[in-house]
Amino acid sequence: MSVLLQQRPSGLFSFTISASGYATISGGMLVLTPIEGTQTMEDPDSPSSNFDKPLEDLTPEEYAWSFQSGQLILTGEYGTIAYTWEPDR
Repeated sequence: MSVLLQQRPSGLFSFTISASGYATISGGMLVLTPIEGTQTMEDPDSPSSNFDKPLEDLTPEEYAWSFQSGQLILTGEYGTIAYTWEPDR
């Protein structure tokens, strides 16, 4: 899932990509393979351009993965991101 939000004077702009599928791990590689999904855009400045449509690009995403200092580190085509798990309080 990817979400982009921007507060504007006219309201909240949002662009969302949501996908479901499966994940596989082979050695140090994590592969996320979408099988379906949607793209949604809501633009308060241009409501006529809003859409909710099926995700067309179902290309698998590959990431090198590791654990460092309690974080899951994923490195992919666009860089590296660290995820930290925090238990519910």
